[in-house]
Amino acid sequence: LRGAVKGMQQTLEVLQRERCIQSLGDRIVPLEEIYRHVGVSEVNAYEAEFLPTGDSQVTAVIIAAGSGKALLPLTEERPTCLLDIKGRSILERQLETLGTCGVHDVVVVRGYKKEMVTLPGIRYYDNDRYEETGELRSLFAAEGALQGRILFLYADILFDQAVLEKLLRSEADVAIVVDRAWMDQRDRMLPLAKPMDLVVTKHPPRFGHRFLPTEDDDSVRRIGQRISPDEATGEFIGMALFSERGVRLLRETYASLSKESRGGRFHEADSVDQASFTDMLQELVNGGHAVSCVNIYKGWLEIDTFEDYQRAWAEIRK
Repeated sequence: LRGAVKGMQQTLEVLQRERCIQSLGDRIVPLEEIYRHVGVSEVNAYEAEFLPTGDSQVTAVIIAAGSGKALLPLTEERPTCLLDIKGRSILERQLETLGTCGVHDVVVVRGYKKEMVTLPGIRYYDNDRYEETGELRSLFAAEGALQGRILFLYADILFDQAVLEKLLRSEADVAIVVDRAWMDQRDRMLPLAKPMDLVVTKHPPRFGHRFLPTEDDDSVRRIGQRISPDEATGEFIGMALFSERGVRLLRETYASLSKESRGGRFHEADSVDQASFTDMLQELVNGGHAVSCVNIYKGWLEIDTFEDYQRAWAEIRK
């Protein structure tokens, strides 16, 4: 114990002087060594054996690699997924909702300040090139986990349990959650001047008319951040579901893109390496593959700006 105290004092002295984790070098053990000592692998084995998995049989992949520059200075010391909202981080709140719906196999792709994202019971993959690459590269940093049925999530969203339950009921090979409230809110949203993943669908509800959000009865024609707001018929909230066949299609498409080694533009991105998730969805649509819409009307929050963060604090109960 006395030796451990001495080691901690020396490590803290270096950290105080240098103000940089990287300066500790060989003074600290890898995170995996901590996992080994506290028995994370045994906990994972127990969870796999005893926790209920529900009917979903799905692996959730959460993309949390980005640096969240739009949220500075909130993200100066921690990644977006660890921002606290009334006592719990965004990631903890996502995990709670996933668990309630029977989704216990969770993968998180880390990048910015990855050493801080250490919640137990999660499989981690890292995209150390997060500054120069996009969401698609982060997704395929976890390629080893892209097997079976996959639930894709942005790390900066909070959502009602009902939204997730509706998505999990989809039988489409590729399904995304589309908020139809965009059509009623766009005049309020546009002055915010923040990037939004807008969607143009084949059979949208008519603007200004009441409607019942239905199951997968519509599909995507175009998706991205450069779609004219006047054309958009919904907003992609950052949740998608792939069947086993859909995952194979996703992997095959990405492998084909990587093999071609495209150096030029890829839909809205400067290159495949910098592509967003919506660029891949548009590639699937252009290839003749259906991307189905799971329609909702509100029921979610995106925490992408300081104003979003304030709104989350105002609206979420403890």
